[in-house]
Amino acid sequence: GRRSYLGAAEAAFDLIYLLGDVLVQFHRISDGLGDYGMIRVAPWLHPFLEALVDKVQRLRESLESLNETVDSELILAKARGMKVKKPTPTQTMSARAHAAIDRAITGTDCHASLLLQVFEELRLRSAPERLPHVMEGLGDACTQLQSVMGSPQFLARVGDACRELPPLHSMGTLSQIDDAPAAVLVEEVDGDMSEDEGSVRGTSPGGGLRRLSSSSDFYEAPKDGGRARSRGRSPSKERVGESMTSNGSQSYAGESITGLHIRQRAASVGRAGREALRKLTGHRSEQEKREAAKSDVSSVSTDGPVDSDSVADPQPAEMVASSPLDSAAQSASSADFQCRGDDSPGGASG
Repeated sequence: GRRSYLGAAEAAFDLIYLLGDVLVQFHRISDGLGDYGMIRVAPWLHPFLEALVDKVQRLRESLESLNETVDSELILAKARGMKVKKPTPTQTMSARAHAAIDRAITGTDCHASLLLQVFEELRLRSAPERLPHVMEGLGDACTQLQSVMGSPQFLARVGDACRELPPLHSMGTLSQIDDAPAAVLVEEVDGDMSEDEGSVRGTSPGGGLRRLSSSSDFYEAPKDGGRARSRGRSPSKERVGESMTSNGSQSYAGESITGLHIRQRAASVGRAGREALRKLTGHRSEQEKREAAKSDVSSVSTDGPVDSDSVADPQPAEMVASSPLDSAAQSASSADFQCRGDDSPGGASG
């Protein structure tokens, strides 16, 4: 009796898991693709249905054994005049128990029989042999639908809403969608500087970043550690985030990101920002910058001695300020430097 009870509980628990966590996924496929979807997943569905049938059979056998044990201990023992163990169920409790076991396993339309019948119907409807019949039905339905929606009677009733419908084959197949390569779209700053003219192009009122509008202007994601490949026209250095220094070397990573921020800010401040951008992005060579710095130092030193801490070494192109506001700060510091030179003892004596 106890073994039958435990076997019934274990089989019921297994059925709850299989029906509640596994069968519902097949149900989702059926909702989306119908009989065609179930036929396609038949190699998975049929073994699963066999496992369900086995669990239902085990539950049925355990409940039948448990029912026989209960009847022998209560009903038959009482009818034979044998002593029945206390406490004994009431007549109402016995009636409810018989009705429940009859609905579960012993009745004509019991739950166990209905479950087995449903599983067999699923197996037959998802048989791979039905695939040609299903495809023929789908093709016939599509043909009939195309002829009906193109008929004058249909167009007379719906007007121009369905007059020019695209063909169904133009939508592509699922395999074509899955085989499409993954792509990474490159974003650029609105109002980036043209290399030749230095003019702002494509500036939006709000500034910021915008995505490339053309589907051909993107980079394909690299595969197997390879380099990224571009499709369509080759993007400019501003798009790929590279900046060229005066000696022809390339600066990457942080400098390219800084360049994007510089252009974004310059687009928002107008012509003054663009002029500052020309100074910041290094249109002059390093030699010209050093000569300009030396001339500034020599002009100050003629007026009098200058503190060595006041003279700053010329900064390389990689250390330039990253915004027009920084350029203004540099101009202010230069003016303050000249004032300090005039206030020096040498300047006063001059």
